[in-house]
Amino acid sequence: MPGRRSDGLRPQATALPSDEKVRPMRKISPGSIARRDRVAECHTRASADRLEAEGMDTSNGRRKLELSAETWDARAELLGRLDASFNKREQLDAAARLFHSARGGEVGASVTGKGKRDATGSAAAL
Repeated sequence: MPGRRSDGLRPQATALPSDEKVRPMRKISPGSIARRDRVAECHTRASADRLEAEGMDTSNGRRKLELSAETWDARAELLGRLDASFNKREQLDAAARLFHSARGGEVGASVTGKGKRDATGSAAAL
């Protein structure tokens, strides 16, 4: 059977060859974000749907456009919360880098400086 060893077990996964490096995540620039993924664009689309709903002749068409506007507003709120979360994370990461560089690069050092942490993250005995 292909993919099986002679003893019937599956072969173990192998590491990537050294020439195949894992690429770090690239930062997304504001210009590369799709228009539908911007808070302002979501609000613009919601406003346009509400305006179009006012001029709609049928109640079904009006309901569909009002629902679409509500959906765009919900998307804008979600994207706004995500942006705030990402910005907060960047601030925390920058503060952590500054703290660790001031501590001489000790990434596992405790904030109080009274103890160190081992590889598992638990406090090591002094």
